[in-house]
Amino acid sequence: MSVLTRSRLLYIQNSIPLQQRNNLQLSYIWYLSAAATLSICNQPQDVKTVYKYALLQDMDKSLDDDFQIKHFTPLQQHMTRKFKEALLKSSCIGGLPKAINSLHSVASAAATKEQDVGEEEEEEEEEEKDKEEDKFRFRSESPNFVRKSDYESESKEVILKRGNEHFRRLYSKVSDKIITKMNGTSPDLWYTVLSCCYGPILSNEEVLNDQESSIVVISSLIPQNVNPQLYGHLKGALNIDCDKNFINSVQNLSLEISEWCGIYLKEKSVRL
Repeated sequence: MSVLTRSRLLYIQNSIPLQQRNNLQLSYIWYLSAAATLSICNQPQDVKTVYKYALLQDMDKSLDDDFQIKHFTPLQQHMTRKFKEALLKSSCIGGLPKAINSLHSVASAAATKEQDVGEEEEEEEEEEKDKEEDKFRFRSESPNFVRKSDYESESKEVILKRGNEHFRRLYSKVSDKIITKMNGTSPDLWYTVLSCCYGPILSNEEVLNDQESSIVVISSLIPQNVNPQLYGHLKGALNIDCDKNFINSVQNLSLEISEWCGIYLKEKSVRL
């Protein structure tokens, strides 16, 4: 069941500072935060709505218009990549099932070309013929903004080193303490966190930089009411030069969206 209404979409937009509000190049991070929160709250249909609403900022259209993008502008292509990457990174925080559903939802919103009936029938025939070849490969009507796999160009050692450096930038002086604690909990925990999350995904800056990724992680943690991890990432955001007021504003937005989704925190969300 969708939780987003017109007034709530306008609330998200009005959460953005006025000087950034009508410029997608400046405002997109707020929409990424909203999408990550909605995904963790298991609202994939609303993730799609936020995605479409964000792309409206690069079009001469309003919410009252029938919305369907036939041809993406370069900025819309760029933003689509960021949305997909944000949802992928949120999978490290809230699990793969919700991220998969949200990514499918975004992909379904991205119709990229007009087709007549003859073209559609021809495409259906080709898809049926290639069905066996493609059964292990994800296909969609979304633009081909595929995130390049690190393992195509980097060794595993390089990726793990990058992930470790990213982790230490976030946690700074307490990095070793946290790693020791994880190793003490389970001998495989730290290596799993590093090799599955921080190495290949969270530290990858091809699409989202460190600060953008940090905001996505914070937005993904808030609905889960995991204060120890949230506080670590709030401090980590400061360590990589995110503005404190910006962090607080994003946290307020994520908390509000969580309430829309019926998520009421047992413990008050920790603050900087």
